[in-house]
Amino acid sequence: MQGSVLQRDTFNFAAGLDLNRFVRWLNPSQTIFITTQFFYKHVFDSPGDLVLPVSFASPPWTRPYPSSATSAAASARRACRLEPRLFHLDDDRFLHTLQVTTSYDGGRIVPSYGMFYDWQGAFVFQPGVAYVRDPFRFITDYTRVEAAPTGQFGAVRDRDNVRFQVEYVF
Repeated sequence: MQGSVLQRDTFNFAAGLDLNRFVRWLNPSQTIFITTQFFYKHVFDSPGDLVLPVSFASPPWTRPYPSSATSAAASARRACRLEPRLFHLDDDRFLHTLQVTTSYDGGRIVPSYGMFYDWQGAFVFQPGVAYVRDPFRFITDYTRVEAAPTGQFGAVRDRDNVRFQVEYVF
């Protein structure tokens, strides 16, 4: 049926590992916290052509536009001939994450590094730092997406982002 949403059963799996270790040469007074997660998703009875409902390219109209000689009613009935290229999704999807963080100066300065890897060929890198001076928190980070136009992260159009955030905790 055209216009309906394809619904399928899925199997989802997540496993994680957390480590809290002293790395004295990097931070002699605090531990380094390392966490990683692995996510898996399988779509049962997939038609094999799953796509994200976001287009990454719309080829231009190659035929001449209707002239004034064409009636308005005939133009209104004609369907749009644009055929967008959509993001392909595999039936089996794998995602791996990594987060490394520590703190300095009694917990006031908190650097972090996050990374995502989508096995369809996408990397996301996210270094950042937070400065905590209660009741304020100042956070800045940079996000870089290195991805082919596939999968979950390939759909992101903004490939470079810098965030500055100020929080007031009461």
